[in-house]
Amino acid sequence: MRAGVVTPLTVLSVICFLPCSLSLPTVQCKSWCKFWKCDGSLWCANSETPFPCNGCSNTPQSPPPPAPPPPPPPPPTTPLPPNLPHPAPPPPSTPPLPPAAPSVLNQGEECYASCGSKQGACDFCGPYGACCKQGDPTELSQKFGSFEVWQCGDGGYGCPGWHCCGGIGIRPPSMPPLPPLLPMPPMPPPLAPQIAVHEINRRFAFGHPSSNLMDAGVIIHQFDERDEPDPDKEPWRPNQPSISAATVYQTMGHEPDRGNIPVYSYSLAGLVLAPQYNRVRCSYAFDAGSLQWQPSACNPWRCSNYESVDSHAAGACAFNPEALGHMMEVQAELRSRNQKASYKKWDDHKFYNEVIMDEQTYIANLPHSIAAVFYLPTSCDDIFSVGPKCEDYARGAHRNMLRHFRLTETELPFVKFDFFDWEKPFTQLPNCDPQATGLLSCGPVANAALATQGDPLRPIG
Repeated sequence: MRAGVVTPLTVLSVICFLPCSLSLPTVQCKSWCKFWKCDGSLWCANSETPFPCNGCSNTPQSPPPPAPPPPPPPPPTTPLPPNLPHPAPPPPSTPPLPPAAPSVLNQGEECYASCGSKQGACDFCGPYGACCKQGDPTELSQKFGSFEVWQCGDGGYGCPGWHCCGGIGIRPPSMPPLPPLLPMPPMPPPLAPQIAVHEINRRFAFGHPSSNLMDAGVIIHQFDERDEPDPDKEPWRPNQPSISAATVYQTMGHEPDRGNIPVYSYSLAGLVLAPQYNRVRCSYAFDAGSLQWQPSACNPWRCSNYESVDSHAAGACAFNPEALGHMMEVQAELRSRNQKASYKKWDDHKFYNEVIMDEQTYIANLPHSIAAVFYLPTSCDDIFSVGPKCEDYARGAHRNMLRHFRLTETELPFVKFDFFDWEKPFTQLPNCDPQATGLLSCGPVANAALATQGDPLRPIG
């Protein structure tokens, strides 16, 4: 310590030798007090010079607590109007469903030795599994109900360079779960009857690759072996847990060999689906044989939203709904090559796409989910094994729909689909008998019968 310098410690030392009666005058401490080891006194230490706190009291003196801030004003409450009920409590959560039993065993694992050194269906891979190797096709087939599928496809299933377990028509390793369906937009009002067919041709003319169904052209479903064989029953109701459809539009490019709009069949009639009342579950740029992936008809191996043309052609991954536009671009590239996708089993020189529609949305929105019933103006010879579901079938099915849903021909038109006409391929035609009365009559008479009579088949007058 330097000589001649007085510090607070010096003052404190002097004070500590003074009796309490001779201590410095007390002052009110303004911050805090601290024990100094002299006579047990408390001293203020809130300045350079210490002062005793309340004389020689040994009782610590805490500074008065700060005044609490005033409470915030309560938020204004607006009572519910007397005619509105209070919100109901949220419903109790339901427990999750137990996981389903797997139908494919040892998925992604080496299986060649365990399957007797052969590929195809194998107990080691489970009841719906197969031991496959990519690039190694097999002609073995297997029955699933009334459907026959290839066990290892056209060499597109299995693992690269080795045999592994996977589902029939599934490419291991483990696949991502199916994505949830996109929410449906609010239902618009039905189109005015006089513009229904004009709107179908407009969508064909202005359609283009898009993930928005309203912009993706015209959606058609051709009657196949899974549809009702009797048009007098319920031909509008799907007999399977999915609906296979296709999109057609003016700029998609014609079939290289024939110059027509790409379609599944050159004979089969079908339905034009209304885009605002349907939604996509998945899609393929070619006919991938979706029956093998029941019940959803969507390959669990999902494409990326930017899947390459060659990768999709080799493995038939399923495009998610949000990648519908990219699928249509992949289809256009495959058509321009005029070459069968390596995964596709049939070399039929057809380049239509396959769009899997959600059947529950379709059924819930009937009859609005159907925009028209169509037939092709061709001979009924391209029918394979599905039966003669051509013009006569379409006319009977259309009349049955009018009767069942109480519609008129202007509300649900009957149209000819000329798949060689690239300008206006859809033309409305009467589906009636000019000599008849009631529902089967033509024009205003049929409309009046449907609008006024309880039984639309009862003759007028």
